Amino acid sequence: MRRINEVVFMGVLKIVKKKSHGDARSPQQERGSQTTLREVWVQYRKGQRRRRVWHAVTVISLLFSVGFLAYHKLGSFKGSESRKHHVLFELKAIDSEGHPVAGARVSYLDKVLGVTDSFGEWRRFLKFRKGQSITLKLKKRSRDLELLASKNLIVPIEHNNSESLSVKATVKLNAKAFNGRGSHRVKKKPGNEVSRGNHKISAENEGMMSDGTDENDPYYSVWFSVFDFGHDRSGKTNVLRTNLLPALEQASIRKGLELRENSPWQVGIGHVTYRGKPSFPGVIRVIARRVGSEKKIDFLKNYTGSSDITADKILDSLKLHTPKPYSLIKNGSQWYVQDLKTPIWKISNKISLTGYSGFPIKVLSKAPGKKSLYLIDPMGREACKLNKSHCMAVKSHLPMSPPSLAWKRFQIKVYGAHRQRALIYVGGLKASYAGGDRWSFWAKPGHHTYLSVIKEGAIIYRRLLPAIDHLSMPVISIPSSPIVHK
Repeated sequence: MRRINEVVFMGVLKIVKKKSHGDARSPQQERGSQTTLREVWVQYRKGQRRRRVWHAVTVISLLFSVGFLAYHKLGSFKGSESRKHHVLFELKAIDSEGHPVAGARVSYLDKVLGVTDSFGEWRRFLKFRKGQSITLKLKKRSRDLELLASKNLIVPIEHNNSESLSVKATVKLNAKAFNGRGSHRVKKKPGNEVSRGNHKISAENEGMMSDGTDENDPYYSVWFSVFDFGHDRSGKTNVLRTNLLPALEQASIRKGLELRENSPWQVGIGHVTYRGKPSFPGVIRVIARRVGSEKKIDFLKNYTGSSDITADKILDSLKLHTPKPYSLIKNGSQWYVQDLKTPIWKISNKISLTGYSGFPIKVLSKAPGKKSLYLIDPMGREACKLNKSHCMAVKSHLPMSPPSLAWKRFQIKVYGAHRQRALIYVGGLKASYAGGDRWSFWAKPGHHTYLSVIKEGAIIYRRLLPAIDHLSMPVISIPSSPIVHK
């Protein structure tokens, strides 16, 4: 076809030239004319190809431009809707009278996100898509009532690019009678007993935490409760429930713990008054246990200037008593301990570990070039039995072993305490009865500390002990009846 077009084109040009120049032409002129016609044809074909290439480039450019505009005008809008954004949620919880509700738990899909502060406010960044609908639930349980609310919120689609996405709302919580079946229920019973759900336990036995179900994850979730020993006339139990309980939950979330009602790690707090001394503000008694274990953590904490500081101190003391497991690894002749991402369980050289043999393992420093490993010193012993290169160790914890190598075990004689079935606390830590009116406890040498004697849920005796050393054993005699201070 291409050859036919060339012949036709050259024939037409030849006829045109003959008519324009006449028929009297020599053979040389005829051959020159044919050469000129062929050159004209080649130039025509080249021009035709250039035009085709230009047309193709033009069409491709137009298609690309249309697609680019369509993506930015239509596709980018759809893409931004499918992408998650950081959204600031701000809630203010109020009751039926418009008063702020402090300590209300905020949850989404049965996961607790936090609690409202003392002003009834809660704020947090969450990742959601534009236009997505979110239902947040708020709940607070008091002695006789349960406050509930459910708020449906929608992430805005359009917003100023210079500002972050935010959703603000005021939530009104409705009150309803509480039936006492939840694990957060606290009610004082005759005979100095505490009722929580179907559990009815003497306060002296300290078993007022509800049962959990997950025993494979004991120390990555926690649940706090408030109990009443029956001697609180100052209303401090309500203060713990209103102020300290939300502060503990907020501090636990900051330290990487999850709040779960069925958590195997159950922690209870209660106010302990000084019987016969109303001017004394009292102390906070903390009782914690792991579900399925008979061992309980028991210690005292003083009230401080703010609930947040008190909550941090309680969590620090819980760490001292908790046997958190860690993984030991041997590489060549060097031993390492695996660090954890959860802030509350981060490894440092201020703690020590206890190996399978019961001997302490010293944590040295972070391993060079290894982000999640710390160097350890088994102190001349094998860290793992049977010469294994990998095993588990637990954080040294009270009262079995000191939390650090600087702590020492001491003894004190307290006459009359064991006979009266009283509990002894030294420096806020529960002492163990060693027989013969002697009590054993851990403490840092050379520090002044307080001795507290608790009987039937109240302090009956308290005094400051001098600095304790290895050479002396303090001797205390408590009266057979509680001391009354006028």
